[in-house]
Amino acid sequence: MPSHDVNTSNLRHLMEYYARKFTLVEHRLKVVLPEWIALAHSIRLKAALRSYLVIVEKQVKILELFFTEENIMYDSSQPSRSMQDFVLETNWRLSHAHTDQERDAWLLASVCAVNQFKINMYEMGIGFSRSLGMDHAAQTFEDAGIYEKQLFDKLGKLAVKEINLALVEPVHITG
Repeated sequence: MPSHDVNTSNLRHLMEYYARKFTLVEHRLKVVLPEWIALAHSIRLKAALRSYLVIVEKQVKILELFFTEENIMYDSSQPSRSMQDFVLETNWRLSHAHTDQERDAWLLASVCAVNQFKINMYEMGIGFSRSLGMDHAAQTFEDAGIYEKQLFDKLGKLAVKEINLALVEPVHITG
């Protein structure tokens, strides 16, 4: 049976892995969001993405401070494969959209997918941190998750009230 110290060490490595992973996602978003904002047609979508960019920039600073405080090494220039796939697919979809409204819908759906991915990763980080008694780290990750959930709600409302409606073509009844 493994010793308690080995289990704690393994759990610590898992927590660090997830912390590195979502930090790399935040770094990539910091680069790609301005490009996506420029492609958005809807004023409300642009505004939502701009406020998301501000949150992402803030999160990057908070997470970098966390890494310093916890003496965790990471390389922000190394790519996150998951995020690379999200970006590649999003950019492909955006380049193949036929209208501004379609592009906005794809962009919104893609950002929501990234958002849900981040919420799941932050939840994993919270669980590992709490199990390790790292309450400050758990709170840091929980705060980030709360921002992500708030954004998801905001984007969902935007989808229902504007973006998806713009794609619905009027129905013409004849006869």
